[in-house]
Amino acid sequence: MASTSPETDGGHHNTGRILADAGKTEQNVVIRYFSTITPKDEGSLILWTSPPKAFNGLEVLAFCTGKGLPLEEHFPQVYDEVLKGYVNLDTDAHFKLPSDGSTLQMDMRLTPLHTTAEEAKENTKPRTGAVLANPGPMALYAFGFTTLMLVLIDAEATENSTKFLVYGYAMFHGGLVQFVVGFFEIARNNLFGATAFTSYGAFWMGWGLFQILTAADVFPAYPVGAAPKWDDGHCAYLVMWGIFTTAMFVQTLYINRCVQAIFFLLAVVFYLLAWGTYNDGAKQAAGIIGVILAVVVFYTATAELYNDMGNIYLPLFQVKTHKREYGNAHPGRAPALLGVTDKTVKLRVRNNAVPRHTSSANNLTQIEKEQMVHRMMERLDAATVSV
Repeated sequence: MASTSPETDGGHHNTGRILADAGKTEQNVVIRYFSTITPKDEGSLILWTSPPKAFNGLEVLAFCTGKGLPLEEHFPQVYDEVLKGYVNLDTDAHFKLPSDGSTLQMDMRLTPLHTTAEEAKENTKPRTGAVLANPGPMALYAFGFTTLMLVLIDAEATENSTKFLVYGYAMFHGGLVQFVVGFFEIARNNLFGATAFTSYGAFWMGWGLFQILTAADVFPAYPVGAAPKWDDGHCAYLVMWGIFTTAMFVQTLYINRCVQAIFFLLAVVFYLLAWGTYNDGAKQAAGIIGVILAVVVFYTATAELYNDMGNIYLPLFQVKTHKREYGNAHPGRAPALLGVTDKTVKLRVRNNAVPRHTSSANNLTQIEKEQMVHRMMERLDAATVSV
């Protein structure tokens, strides 16, 4: 799709000279850029020598940025003669050199991003937009360590007296760390991670506090004359957590196999512990399965850590509906598509939407937006090399 303007023939008086110079060598592109507050005929011209025969909007942006155009303060659009209007310079904007060997002429309109003098002054200040790191591995390691310490006692692999070590550990590393991470997940727009970490963090803190108060004889382990009812309440408590974990497991069917295994095994552990209130064999079985659970948790946490660092890759066995390589990730955890930055080009996007010249942008899912940005960056790297 070649983009030209019906007004090009009546352009600036230097157009003919530049086109003549361009025709002496090989096919080129002449871009006339102008602001919305200046007439098109008073725009400036730049010459793109030896462009590819077919290119998209990102490659045009890369070339213009290299020529020093003020694209950080303006939103660029190019006139498309087929659509009879200005289109955004993204991967949907495609251009081809004329088949007759002539020079392609393009009109680029630069719309200022600052609508008031006060906004312009504010945007001259240095920007330090911070991106939250992935806190998932911290919470997963905390959960895995605490779970392993406790289930080793249930599996009768360690002395029962080591439970006193678990009490304080469960309150802080297993509980407090997960609870705090859950609120960071809220800031990352990861609802699943926030729900899981805050819930299980509170569980471990409450469990640890209760065990400490019981060991200190503040709370009696069994109220006098009420042992059977106490067992029933304890069993119901564990069953409720099993039901909650089962509900969370359903959502993991759309994330990855590692997280599925974690929540499936955890639900089984809760149900076995509930049964273990009345049966020691069930409690020991819960401890054995809990060891397997801890191993899966450690692997998932390590995979998240390594994959986020980018140096070593460990598979998390994603399901087809979720392509991102993060263990407990919701696609909302990725950076919002606002001010996507590259070494060569900055694309200022408003309203958290990908710039498009069609009306379907608002119907994109967050995953589709992320995938589009990755494709844009890959094409931009290729365009930078060619320019």
